[in-house]
Amino acid sequence: MRPRQTEQFKSTQRTVRHFQEVSGRRDPRLEECYQYFERLQSHMLIEDVHTQIIPYESFAKKKTFAIELIPESQTVESLVASAFKGRNDYSRGELTTAVADFLRECAQSIVCFGETIYELVYLSRNEEPEKLVAFEFQPVPPLSVKRSGSKFIQNIPPETANRLGVQSSIELPAESILFFELSSFLSSSLKSTLDALAVLSEKHIPEFAMKDLAAAASKYRFDTADQVYSQKLALAVAGRQIGWNARTLFNEEMLEFYQLRRQLRFERFKVQLRDSIIETVNKGLVIAGRKLGFEAQLTISGLPKLSDVDMAEADLESGRKTFGDILGQFLYY
Repeated sequence: MRPRQTEQFKSTQRTVRHFQEVSGRRDPRLEECYQYFERLQSHMLIEDVHTQIIPYESFAKKKTFAIELIPESQTVESLVASAFKGRNDYSRGELTTAVADFLRECAQSIVCFGETIYELVYLSRNEEPEKLVAFEFQPVPPLSVKRSGSKFIQNIPPETANRLGVQSSIELPAESILFFELSSFLSSSLKSTLDALAVLSEKHIPEFAMKDLAAAASKYRFDTADQVYSQKLALAVAGRQIGWNARTLFNEEMLEFYQLRRQLRFERFKVQLRDSIIETVNKGLVIAGRKLGFEAQLTISGLPKLSDVDMAEADLESGRKTFGDILGQFLYY
């Protein structure tokens, strides 16, 4: 049974949450990741993955998916939903909403930082500290936890550790830390895309053209149309590895066949990302279930699978179906 909000709990949380925007921006890798989020084109990609990783039920034309626990149990469903939502936000029957929100948050962090980390935190009542009654997926600041052999260490900037009154290096139980990340191949492809998009977010019109466009055109044969076309071409190349089409910015310069081929490649990327998150969540449910005495795995039905993307790509190559029929199963709104 889920604990009531008014009750007081003892928590097993070991990680420390802090504002990296204030204390961690001197870390080169962290600074690079924040730049992805702050620059226009790379931010657009991060935002697109966040909004498209799973449909928003309230905006969909029809119910497109279902999130369930196997085996089915109302008691366990309440326990698991509260683990995602947090004990202050939960109401009965919100498993789908809780998991969907978690997927969006997790996917955004993976795209931006290359990983996202959660601690499995267990709760017990103060009067019965030995009896666990709930658990939570508690987010950990990205890039703050490192593997050291069989151990996990959270590193906190010294000034932040002093301010919070905690150690700057905290050893964590391996069974309580969940790393959400992509395969090395997908991670490498994504980073290459983000690096290129971050560069393309800068203004690339030459200084001499900015000062006097008419003189630049006559003296240096500078052509703004060529400049725009070159930028679109560079943007198309940047998103090619994962199929991102920059919100159709260069569609007029591309045949419909290749537009759809790229879209299917992006759909494949989103399916792989969503599947990897659910796989790691289910590993966490196995660990939490052992401590709390339940067995459950999350399953999502009604959304495209990798086999659906394979079939769509085969239909595109063979011409068996129209472009509209091929793309239709990936549209929710």
